[in-house]
Amino acid sequence: MKARLAALIGALRTGGVPVSVAEAIDAASAAAAAGVERARLADALAASLIKDEGDRLLFDECFARVFPIPSRPPVRRARPAATKARGSEQGGDNGGGQRRGDRGTAGRPGRAADGQDDDRGTADGRRGNDRETAATRRPGGARDAVSEQTADRERGGAASAQRRDAARQRALRTMPFRAMSPRDVEDSAALVRVLARQVSARLRRRLQPRRAGRLDFRRTLRAATAHGGVPVERHFRGRRPRRPVLVALCDLSASAATATDFFLAVLAPARAHFARVRLFGFVDRLVEIEFVDGAVRPAAPIDLMARSDFGRVLRDLAAEGEADLTADTVLLVLGDARNNRLPPRADLLREARARVRRVVWLNPEPRERWNTGDSVIDLYARHADVVVPCGSPAELATAVAEVARRS
Repeated sequence: MKARLAALIGALRTGGVPVSVAEAIDAASAAAAAGVERARLADALAASLIKDEGDRLLFDECFARVFPIPSRPPVRRARPAATKARGSEQGGDNGGGQRRGDRGTAGRPGRAADGQDDDRGTADGRRGNDRETAATRRPGGARDAVSEQTADRERGGAASAQRRDAARQRALRTMPFRAMSPRDVEDSAALVRVLARQVSARLRRRLQPRRAGRLDFRRTLRAATAHGGVPVERHFRGRRPRRPVLVALCDLSASAATATDFFLAVLAPARAHFARVRLFGFVDRLVEIEFVDGAVRPAAPIDLMARSDFGRVLRDLAAEGEADLTADTVLLVLGDARNNRLPPRADLLREARARVRRVVWLNPEPRERWNTGDSVIDLYARHADVVVPCGSPAELATAVAEVARRS
């Protein structure tokens, strides 16, 4: 098995499919778990060695070469009893002819019955062979059978791939951002699109005008005069919510960078539901950023290796973003609030809260790590309307839903 597995990996690499050492080790473990049943072994090795479903056909070809289907030994057919009897009669002329004649006369009924059964079996086998020959000779018959087998194999491979993709997406949904590898981030593209659609739908429902808002007492009492003062008809004020302005401060340090990338990717399709969106990135100071083609583009250089300084960031916000802090503004901060023992300046967040509609803080760390070490999240939570964890895609979806609900 080890030699064949090595041959399979070599064939895949020759065909242009990159197989790492870790994937080869995973394939060996998968083969040991799958056993020798051919279909299960093929699915287990494919799940371990190929990353793109477009390479499945190449894998199937390599697998068929390395693990060929064993050929069946030829079936020896028994000679019919009538042929044996004729051979015995022809070979018995040298002696005992009378004795054979007597035995033949006495056993003729039984021999005749056996001969009928053998002849019937021979005829059935001949008819079966004739049918197989006719099916093979029928134009396109063999090719159709091979095509059907290939189609069945491809359908089975597609269904297996869909199950693997669904399991992969479920695992990525709850995977912490800090544990994600570059490959995990790349595989999360479909999940990000789902989260972005959910956020856009929530904001659209939240901001669309509604016919029934708060009760309009004046119009209700005026209509009641026609019914003797009985408020038979109730009138409501139309709900016309104003689109909010979003000001987002996003931590670009290593501990929160992946969460920030996910958040910006989810937010990008929902920008149309805000009157205006202004994005800032920070490590130790505030810099305006753009999110274009899945990448952060800062307007000025950012030292990603600097020590986080939330106090200086809030001071920069008061100086540079003061014009955007209005009664229609939702101020969002995404960061772990680890301030490296520097002055936190929570008073600046309190002043900003007095000017805006909402303050929402998204923390990518798990709750059990809040307020440990140099974390000062409690100081900022006093001046925020809501503080929610966003350490995984699932938590981020819940956090952004909270933003949409409070917009």
